[in-house]
Amino acid sequence: STRNSSNGGSCADASGQQQQQQLGCFGAPLVAQGSNIEEPLSPDLPLKEHALQVAELCRLSFPDKPWMALVGLLHGLGKLLAHPLWGGQSQWAISGESYPVGCKFAPQISHSEFFSANPDRRRRALSTPLGIYTPGCGLRNVYMSWGGPEYLYMAMVLNQTQLPDQALFMLRYQRCASITKPGGAYRHLMSEADKALLPLLAAFQSLITYRRVVLPPEALQGEALVRHYDELITRYLGQEKLFW
Repeated sequence: STRNSSNGGSCADASGQQQQQQLGCFGAPLVAQGSNIEEPLSPDLPLKEHALQVAELCRLSFPDKPWMALVGLLHGLGKLLAHPLWGGQSQWAISGESYPVGCKFAPQISHSEFFSANPDRRRRALSTPLGIYTPGCGLRNVYMSWGGPEYLYMAMVLNQTQLPDQALFMLRYQRCASITKPGGAYRHLMSEADKALLPLLAAFQSLITYRRVVLPPEALQGEALVRHYDELITRYLGQEKLFW
C-alpha cells in the first residue's frame, strides 16, 4: 500500500539557510549549486549536472514543448527526501521503479517476483487486475508506490503550479517502467489521454538514464543557460517559494 508523507520541520534553500517547510524556486540557485545529494550509482555525475544535462536534452529533443526542459531540470528533486533536512529517508525507500498499488502487481515490474512478502499480495481485494479501481479510470486516479517521483508530483500539484498535465504525467511516471515496456502493463486502468502520452514518456525515460552524455554544440551554457531556466521557472512555477 502507499505511504503518506508529511515532511514538516525545516529545510534549506540553495544557500544552506534553514526555512520552515519552504524552498525557493530552482532557478539560478540550482544551476549554481544544486543539491547536496549524490547519486550512488554514478558518484562522478552530481545531481545538479545530471539535471542540467537532462534539461538540455529535453529542450533540444522537444522544441515544441518548452515545459519539457523544466521537467528535465526538476525531475530528480524528489531525492530531496534523502537529505537530512527533509527527513533523511533511505535511498532504497525513494529510488528505484515505481508502480501502481491497490491492484495486482504486474509481472512487467522489475523484480516483482520478490513481492511475495508484500501483504497486499495476500489481500483478495488487491489481487485482481482492477483491484480497487474501475476500467479506464485514468492513472491520475490510481495510487502509486512511494518514492521520489511521487513526492515531487505531489509537491507540484499541491503548490498549484502552472505545469500542464502532460508535464505532471512525466514527473509522476518517470520511473514507472512497466507501462512503457513492450506489452506494457496497466492499460486497462488508463484513460485515452494516458495512452496517448506513453510514447513521450518512453522518450523521456530514455533521456533521464543516469549516465554522462556529451551535449551538442547548440546546448545552452553560462548566463544563457541560467536566464533560460529562470524564465521557465517564473512561467510555470512562479516567483513565490514552494511548500515541500
